[in-house]
Amino acid sequence: MKMSSVLSTELSSFIVDTEDGQYDDSLHQAAWRGDVEQLRRLLARGVSDIDAQLRPFHAAPLRLAAMNRHADCVALLLEHGSSVDIVDRKGQTPLFCAVKNWDTESCIVLLQAGASPDGDRRNLSTPLHIACQDGYSVGVKLLLDFGAQTECAYTTPHWTHPLHLAATYGHLSCFILMLEAGADVTRAGHILHVICTKKCDPLFVHLWVQFGGNLWDRNHKQELATDLLDNCHKDLLKELMENPLSLESICRLKIRKLMGRRRLPLIHTLDVPQVLRNFLMYRDIPEVNLCITTLNLELRRSI
Repeated sequence: MKMSSVLSTELSSFIVDTEDGQYDDSLHQAAWRGDVEQLRRLLARGVSDIDAQLRPFHAAPLRLAAMNRHADCVALLLEHGSSVDIVDRKGQTPLFCAVKNWDTESCIVLLQAGASPDGDRRNLSTPLHIACQDGYSVGVKLLLDFGAQTECAYTTPHWTHPLHLAATYGHLSCFILMLEAGADVTRAGHILHVICTKKCDPLFVHLWVQFGGNLWDRNHKQELATDLLDNCHKDLLKELMENPLSLESICRLKIRKLMGRRRLPLIHTLDVPQVLRNFLMYRDIPEVNLCITTLNLELRRSI
C-alpha cells in the first residue's frame, strides 16, 4: 500500500470514529478521501441524514471535505442539501476549516452558498482571525468581499483582533486589506507598540498613520511607542510626530468615517472623478494599489 493511502486511512480513522456504531460512515469516508464519484453514488442512493456528525469531533461530511481540500465534494454535498454552516465540537464551520487550510476554491464554494464569513459564535475566533494570523491574504480579501466583520463583538479581546494579528505576525498584505476595509485602528489594541516591538517593516507605521492611527496612543503602562526600549522605529515616529497629516489625508479619513465601514465597498460607484475614487480607496499609495490589484487577479483566477 502506498504511503499516501496509509496516511489517508490513519487520518480518516482519527477524524471519524469508525466504531461509533450510530451511523453508517461511508459518506464521511468518501468526503474525507475526496472520492467524488463514490460520494455521488451514495447521495443518489439516498441518505437518512447528510449532516450526520460522528465522534470524536462531531465531524459531518461537509466539514471533512472542507478540511481536506476537496472543493468538488464540498459543492456536491451542498447541492444535496448539506447545512453550509454546520459546526463541529470546537464550533468550527466548514468555512473555518477551509480557511485554515488555505483552500480558496472551497472557500469560494461555501461563501457563494451562503456560509457566514464570520463563522460561529461558539468559536471565539473567526475565519478572518485565522487568515490574518496565518498570512492567508487571498482568504482575507475573499472574506472581506463577502462581508466579514473587521470587528466581531463575540470574539476574543482586542489583543487578538484580526488587525492586531496581522501586525503581530508581520503579514503586510493582510494588514493593508484590513485597513482598507475599514478596520478600526482605535480598537485593535496598541497596534503601533506591536509594530515597533515586533520590528515590522516601516511601511506598517506609515500605513497605520495614513489610516488614522494615533501616534500618541499609550499602552497599559501609559507608555508612548517612542518610550519603548526595544523600539526600532523611534526616529521615524519622531519625524511623523513633527509632521502632521496633510489636509488631504485628514479629509479622506473624515469622508470614510462619515460613509461608515459598510459603505466603503461602494466608493467605486460614486459619481466623482476616478482619481478621487482612487484617493478615497488609498489606491494613490503604490503598495496598497499593488496589494489589492494582485489579490483581485488571484481571486479571479480561482473563480
